[in-house]
Amino acid sequence: MVGTQSLTWFAGFRYFNVGERLNLTADGVVPGEVGNYNIRTRNNLYGAQLGARFRRTRGRFGWDATGQAGIFGNDAQQSQFVQDFPAGPDSVLRNVSTSRSGVAFVGQGNLSGLYALTNVWNLRAGYNVIWIEGLALAPDQLDFNFATAGSGTRVNNDGGLFLHGVNVGLEARW
Repeated sequence: MVGTQSLTWFAGFRYFNVGERLNLTADGVVPGEVGNYNIRTRNNLYGAQLGARFRRTRGRFGWDATGQAGIFGNDAQQSQFVQDFPAGPDSVLRNVSTSRSGVAFVGQGNLSGLYALTNVWNLRAGYNVIWIEGLALAPDQLDFNFATAGSGTRVNNDGGLFLHGVNVGLEARW
């Protein structure tokens, strides 16, 4: 069995979008009375990333490990709508949208097993992890101070997110 191994470096531009919604509903004592607190966040991340992939094969089987990281600009936006009960002209306590620019970090890793179907086609299965810091997350925007003018208008983009899961795919290499 012939084995090969390679190390590949790469760099490039990446766009990442993370959005979230949080909807809270409260029922009043009187049937039909409903209050709502709805928050929506959007994070548009633009930036440069660097990465490397190590691949090793022996016969039809192989594996690869990939890591990449980058610093991103984050155009973060949040909107809030708060309505109290009973419904009426004065029941809307807040209806605001704001944005804020910031810096974010994205790191990603993958470990995959490979099976060569032909010289070009591989089956692959593995595990991914993605770590993001510097996000505006919906729960971080909650502001229950309704008496102060300007409450709910600050974008908190200090949140972090960790995503992970399996992947299965078909790969073509030539």
